[in-house]
Amino acid sequence: MKKILPDLSVSFIGQSLKTPFIVASGAQTTVIGNIQKYAQTMAKFGWSGVVTKTVTLSKSFYVRPYLWSTGDYRFKAMQNSGSRLIYWDAQMFERLKRDVEAAHRNGLMILGSITGKTSEEWQELAAYMQKAGVDGIELDVSCPSEVCSTAEKMSSFLGNVEQKHAAQVVSDIRNAFRKPIIAKLSFHTYDIAGLVNTCESAGASALSAINTIQGVIGIDVNSGVPICSGYQKNGYRSGVSGPLIKPFGLSTVSKICSTTNLPVSGIGGIEDWKDAVEYIMVGATTVQVCTAAMWHGFKLGQKLLSGMKKFMSQKGYRSLNELRGISLQYFTSQVPMPQTIKAAIDARRCKRCGKCFIACRDGAYDAIKKIKGLFQVDRKECDGCGLCVQVCPEQAIQLSVLLTDNICLG
Repeated sequence: MKKILPDLSVSFIGQSLKTPFIVASGAQTTVIGNIQKYAQTMAKFGWSGVVTKTVTLSKSFYVRPYLWSTGDYRFKAMQNSGSRLIYWDAQMFERLKRDVEAAHRNGLMILGSITGKTSEEWQELAAYMQKAGVDGIELDVSCPSEVCSTAEKMSSFLGNVEQKHAAQVVSDIRNAFRKPIIAKLSFHTYDIAGLVNTCESAGASALSAINTIQGVIGIDVNSGVPICSGYQKNGYRSGVSGPLIKPFGLSTVSKICSTTNLPVSGIGGIEDWKDAVEYIMVGATTVQVCTAAMWHGFKLGQKLLSGMKKFMSQKGYRSLNELRGISLQYFTSQVPMPQTIKAAIDARRCKRCGKCFIACRDGAYDAIKKIKGLFQVDRKECDGCGLCVQVCPEQAIQLSVLLTDNICLG
């Protein structure tokens, strides 16, 4: 029998893409004028789209350095105060046109990322983007940096007027832009379902999530100076990206995809094929990668592509449609019927390290006892919380449903 190769193509905002992988806005390589240099390389390594670095009509801040990590977080998380938002000047239009031509010549979708302070600024930038021929625009309304030129937008986006703000921005753009509009949403929002519905009603064609999460990567305990500081010791609270934020991205995308049928581009912590599959399983149509591409280069796309193809082939998935959203059915806010759950230790696998004993004694129910050198669970004390399972390095502990005093359903 001839082996069927899985189909990784997707349809997104009216575009037929060979893969779901998009280079996200953020790195210097996506600055308008630079995309034409890298479009062929992106396409070669399996990317199907690129989002420009965000442009603005306002002069923006200038922080150096603006990227930070620590020994503990290296290749796990990175704080980014943001390179300068790109100021739209007289030369920008021709550069963007050349970028669009190069992207299309290499089969890439190109989205323009814009931000503004006023309705007039949003609309003016949208008009420039449309004239230059981009396939759609992504609205950067959720920048988490305190020094970002749109910090006041971030503030309103988090307060009780966030939905009003979102509706205003999306509708302003819809009045000036005929092509697809993607609203980029934040993990920080207090009512994601309400915000999604607002964006959809205002005319959004799709959504992307999440932006980076505001944080501080660490403090130098010897000096007291935040690690996220410039040369004048000015510290910044700004966006954290990297694998550390994937749980928050998955949660947000799952909520969005449970709320709307609009296509969603998943963002946050993607660095390998498994991460991408997880986002698709919670409903994403495409995935955007920024930080990992900055760390590992555009060749990362090839690894994403080959890994996903191998996984789908092994599992018998013929297309991404077969796995998209399959995890959403398991999310619930309903309280389950009460069951008696108990832990059990497999003495054959247990190495007697005592991690479960200490964790249960000091952090849970003191249900694990040491008897003649062996660790055993006192089922009368065990509450089935699962802490022991999490700390066991040997996977020697299992949770089971207790049917009777003597029988467990594993």
